[in-house]
Amino acid sequence: MVPLLAAVDPAAAAGHLHRHLDLCLAGGGEPRPAWRFDEARTRWHPCEDPRPGWSRGRAWLLLAVADAMLRPEVAAHEPDRLTAAARRLLALDGVLTGPLVPPDAAGAPAARWTPPPPPSPRWPSSSSPGCPRTGRAPARTGGWRS
Repeated sequence: MVPLLAAVDPAAAAGHLHRHLDLCLAGGGEPRPAWRFDEARTRWHPCEDPRPGWSRGRAWLLLAVADAMLRPEVAAHEPDRLTAAARRLLALDGVLTGPLVPPDAAGAPAARWTPPPPPSPRWPSSSSPGCPRTGRAPARTGGWRS
């Protein structure tokens, strides 16, 4: 998100990242990767899922800090906070000594994925009206009309 926002407004990119750092790194310990805003109370609340310690949450925060540090116009907004956040994230257990791509099972969000339906046939049968994607009938040559 930092590179996208920085292309339009570096100050907005810095503000967005610092809000995430304030929320995710508050209180010490493992970062809390997910938050929701309660408009009625005008407050942020941590989400239960994914829980603190989710390995990919740490990696994504570190990537966001690195993205900001590589953009001088973003890093100029509180560079000491970015350095402190990078040091803290790198000091977490397993960040430097763990696998290159952390498994998502370590504190992963609850599974919500369901398999897609089976694909429709690629070529229409004699009873099929035509191409499953476009609905066009096959050309007389045996190929598809374009």
